[in-house]
Amino acid sequence: MESIKFTISVVLLTIVVFVCSSVHAAPQAESLQFWDDSEPSSGLTPNHLRWQKLLDKFVITVHPSGIHRVDYDAFSAADEKELRGYLAYLQQLDPRQLNKQRQKAYWLNLYNATMVLIVVVAQPSESIRSVDRKKLWVAERFSIAGQKLSLDNIMHGILRPLFKDERIHFALNLTTLGSADINPLAYTGDNVEELIDQAARDFLQQPRAVDFSDDELILSRLFYWYESDFGSNLTELKNYLKQYQSPDIVEKIEASKGVDYQYDWSLNKP
Repeated sequence: MESIKFTISVVLLTIVVFVCSSVHAAPQAESLQFWDDSEPSSGLTPNHLRWQKLLDKFVITVHPSGIHRVDYDAFSAADEKELRGYLAYLQQLDPRQLNKQRQKAYWLNLYNATMVLIVVVAQPSESIRSVDRKKLWVAERFSIAGQKLSLDNIMHGILRPLFKDERIHFALNLTTLGSADINPLAYTGDNVEELIDQAARDFLQQPRAVDFSDDELILSRLFYWYESDFGSNLTELKNYLKQYQSPDIVEKIEASKGVDYQYDWSLNKP
């Protein structure tokens, strides 16, 4: 009987560990080699004006919380059609024919605009988590250059492994208050480096990214999900964070004796 109880306990513990790991772990970055190509001298420049007009119309950059908001409820049928038209236009292009900077802007805009469309269509009341995970991240909703792609493919198969730029986590809009702000400017090959660098600075200097409770360091759960993108251990992560902080915050990071993670899944709506 004791042996049976022990076996059952081990099985239950294994299930709990597996479930917890599945909930908290992000997919590994694994390159989709089909997309690892570019044209350095290409003059092809995607037109992101339609996306910019929608950003101008619906992104609220002045809010008491200090966090950018998106007025999803204000989208009309015509606005939704315009957004779908922009996404269809992007999918008619082959990003491999772009230079690397325009490629980066292409994928970031495609991802962010799609996230906005998902919220507009699904109309979740409080959180993007109410949308079925497989339909949200895993569904192959894109057809580009003859290839089917999901949001997970774009993030974990293209942006993270092919560009190797941890700042993309601060340029992607996950429609949540816990993620970095949606940028009010469409990314282009000319502005993408400047905009994502500023996005990193803006986010990392906010309490939702770096905060403290007594001598404990409280970080955005983004640094837990994607810890390998920011360093191989906590010391390297702290060193990464310190380069964006004021001297007093650097001292508090250095003096911290523990770390915890937080994330607000609430929609970034007004």
